[in-house]
Amino acid sequence: MTLPPQPSTGIGHVGILVADLRGEVERYGELLGVRFRPPAPLVFDVVETDSGTEYDVAVGISYAPDGPPYFELLQATGDTVWTPAQGHGLHHIGGHVPDIAAEERRLEALGMRVEARIRTHDGLHIISFLQPTTGESVRVELLSDVLYPAWRNWMTGGPPPGHDQYPDA
Repeated sequence: MTLPPQPSTGIGHVGILVADLRGEVERYGELLGVRFRPPAPLVFDVVETDSGTEYDVAVGISYAPDGPPYFELLQATGDTVWTPAQGHGLHHIGGHVPDIAAEERRLEALGMRVEARIRTHDGLHIISFLQPTTGESVRVELLSDVLYPAWRNWMTGGPPPGHDQYPDA
């Protein structure tokens, strides 16, 4: 597998929320005709919601490096942006962007609202989730380009990303 040295623009992956991550890796692999990396916890230091509350959380995740498109399985987790109360299945479409704040503004002008922002413990804004303000229900996940090298390393056999792998922006 060869991954590009830089992220492509636009939608890069589809996130699917599941009730049992370990149990669904094999099933979704067969359904989608891909292989998933072993499930791993990703710890997010600061998740800031649109209501102003903040929390830290570990989310179980597995990614299929066979793409694009790439597929991500996420363990439904508590009262978070990954809450099981929203139901399982399609959770978001996502991609890397060079400027999260600018892309948030662009999407807000198109009728989306920021649902959550994820920052590192030192304040680096690395991920945003946006939801439509109309009847559609698919989130958009924006990932900072600074995440791409760690993600690329994981997809090619390295360890899952951790906040210690993100350079200061």
